[in-house]
Amino acid sequence: MLTVMRWSMVAVAVAGAGTFAAADPAPVPPAPPINLLLAAPSVVAVSSSVANGAILPEHLVDGDLKTAWNSRTGELVGSWIAVRVPTTAHVTSIRMTAGFTRADKGGDLFTMNPRVRKVRVSGGRDSKRIEVALDPDVRGLQDIPVDGRGGDFVIEVLDVLPGSKPAWRELSVSELEVWGTLDPEQAPVKSRPAVRIGSLDALPAPGYAACQKYVVPSARGGHSGPDATDDWITSWDAVGLGHDLAVCRIDHRAAGSTTTSVELAAVNTAKKTVLGRQTWPLTEDHSDQAVQLGSDTGGKIAISRYALSAAENALLVEVSTSTGGQQFRDSTTSSTLYRILPAGFVPILDFASSEHSGETYSLAKCELGDPPDSDKAFPRLTVGCEEKSAGFQDSSHSSGDSRHRYLWNGAKYVEE
Repeated sequence: MLTVMRWSMVAVAVAGAGTFAAADPAPVPPAPPINLLLAAPSVVAVSSSVANGAILPEHLVDGDLKTAWNSRTGELVGSWIAVRVPTTAHVTSIRMTAGFTRADKGGDLFTMNPRVRKVRVSGGRDSKRIEVALDPDVRGLQDIPVDGRGGDFVIEVLDVLPGSKPAWRELSVSELEVWGTLDPEQAPVKSRPAVRIGSLDALPAPGYAACQKYVVPSARGGHSGPDATDDWITSWDAVGLGHDLAVCRIDHRAAGSTTTSVELAAVNTAKKTVLGRQTWPLTEDHSDQAVQLGSDTGGKIAISRYALSAAENALLVEVSTSTGGQQFRDSTTSSTLYRILPAGFVPILDFASSEHSGETYSLAKCELGDPPDSDKAFPRLTVGCEEKSAGFQDSSHSSGDSRHRYLWNGAKYVEE
């Protein structure tokens, strides 16, 4: 009996040892920090910008220490830089230069301009708030430890060292980086941050007078041109896509005509330049004669902002047309999603809806849903469609819904 008990204890001990060894996997090493501004959708905003077309806010994050962002003249202490990175990221540090690091034959811009001596960093999902001194004699990037969850951060300038040129009263920072790690389920995507002035969020779109100058610059007296014989301007609209990016719309039609020209202009409002144009003709004829002939036509165009990601708004254009008579009507809506780039309107996704009524009825109404993973630079997109059909004579009918998923292929969205 004693022998049996001893063998039982040994068996249990051996089994326990084997089980313990199998349940102890090797630890997974943590991912190394990366510059989140270049690896995930992000936004950078500055408090102001110097009135010099050769010195841009974008120079703050262009990877070139020979360029710099400069604030508005006279704005030194109180200047700020804000950043927005995915809330699911973990920020380990913010790196920035204390000034304009370039030195050339014209002089040493680092010592000639004011330099940052102290900053306050606040924000993120952990509501961090720290004050850090920068060394005004160091030209390279300096670390500001953060160690907190992502979100929106603001870097306020608390103290500056005057430069050797007293008349130069612009704050200068050559480069800014935000280092940390992404959520394990979010793969890094090569990208550039959106850069704005005054706010991380998109600001209001231009008004009618500004849009008129962008779209029909020769307009006068309610006409699309300088003469009384030019088209009448019938309506207008504008959609803001960012601090300095917008799309203006002007509709105009000749007196007595059934065709309206809808003109869109993508504009950089900071530089007051037109990036690209699009034009559509819309015909509307609802006269009794048109209905009797089966050529009754109608049309409309709708433009709206679509939040493609946390860092970029796209433009959704929906062009609807309909034809019909006393016994039938057909309508279609062609929807196109555009990115607005320096090259102008770049279509990245197309889908369509349709409706027919007559001896039979059919409907395919499709809508673009919000991206489920908008923290990504080019998130997955889904178009949901409501589908119906009916036969009036045999009373047959069917209905259902379908979902179409699209992935980014490097240039546009393609269906999975």
